[in-house]
Amino acid sequence: MTPERFIARWKDNPLTERAGAQGHFDDLCDLLFVGRLDQVKGVLVLFDAVAELATAGVGVRLTLVGDGPQRAELEARTVDLGIGSSVRFMGYRSQPEVQAHLAA
Repeated sequence: MTPERFIARWKDNPLTERAGAQGHFDDLCDLLFVGRLDQVKGVLVLFDAVAELATAGVGVRLTLVGDGPQRAELEARTVDLGIGSSVRFMGYRSQPEVQAHLAA
């Protein structure tokens, strides 16, 4: 999916519109990944998508909940892509903490 197509779908999404009506919409695309930070999870692909969205002018924030063997590589990659300030690494979280992130 191209950034343009994502942006169009995101802005036309009824959930996005409802959030705006409730005063929660601030033109920030807030993404959440929950899982083990391992190569098979495809987080590097997600980072490339975040970088493309940022380049296209979308305000984007990605929160990663989880830990794993690829964490150091992923942290370095956010810097290389220029998205370090848009990505938060939360590390391992308990089930109630994960549920809180999902509800936010």
